[in-house]
Amino acid sequence: AMKQRVEGRGVHPHSSTGKGILSWEEYCIWWEENLDRFMKMYTDYVESNFDRRFAPSIDRIDNSLGYFHDNMQWLTVSENSIKDNYLKGVNR
Repeated sequence: AMKQRVEGRGVHPHSSTGKGILSWEEYCIWWEENLDRFMKMYTDYVESNFDRRFAPSIDRIDNSLGYFHDNMQWLTVSENSIKDNYLKGVNR
């Protein structure tokens, strides 16, 4: 999905279109470094009976940049949505 967003192939226009993306190898390193956080979030998601709001989601910390090692973090879908809506309000 990250690659589709960066390449502008998603269903909706996305703020990451045209921004960079890390290589598969770099992603694997990032994944391993952030596996504990993902597993905690995934456990919470399962315990919520797979409530979409609690699903793990990769977030770009600075939305003006692409998907790079130091610009990604795990948030829940709900947290990511709240952040996105907040940033949209700030940038109006």
